[in-house]
Amino acid sequence: KDSALGAKYVSHAGRLIALLNGADSKLGSLPQHESFHGRLHFAKARLHALIAQWQAARSEYEKALVCGFDEGPVRYYMAITFDLDGTEVELAKQSLRRAIAVAGGDSKLGAQCAKHLDLLENTPSPTAKAHGQMTGQKEAKSGGCFIATAASGSAFSPEVMVLSAFRDDLLSQ
Repeated sequence: KDSALGAKYVSHAGRLIALLNGADSKLGSLPQHESFHGRLHFAKARLHALIAQWQAARSEYEKALVCGFDEGPVRYYMAITFDLDGTEVELAKQSLRRAIAVAGGDSKLGAQCAKHLDLLENTPSPTAKAHGQMTGQKEAKSGGCFIATAASGSAFSPEVMVLSAFRDDLLSQ
């Protein structure tokens, strides 16, 4: 049942991406439509990220930036994409630092980026985790819930924090 639901979800996301591609091509490259192109690219990037098409998501985020879409949110979601991919943690940190600089550390987005950056900087890398497992060291409580983070878009959304606390406090015992 879950795999059928997942396939249906991917199929719907693919159809939405195709519709957005059609809208993008109909607009052409007219300068007056540049901000709308940015919104389309940002929406396509979010859809690609939701179905774990990391490279396509990154490409669309870059296009959104070129079109002048608001850099703070783009850098934040780009960082989440890098983080969820699991191979680009340093790029995730760079994107979060840039988002904080653009949005301002006192803004809601800046604070959210700072929390995510702190989480990344204080979570052992996969190499360190593997080394700890090989040497018998116990791993500290993990960060956010991967699937819930992917679904909500943030490791610091209230839903993810509740699920993480539930996992750490009750399920880990």
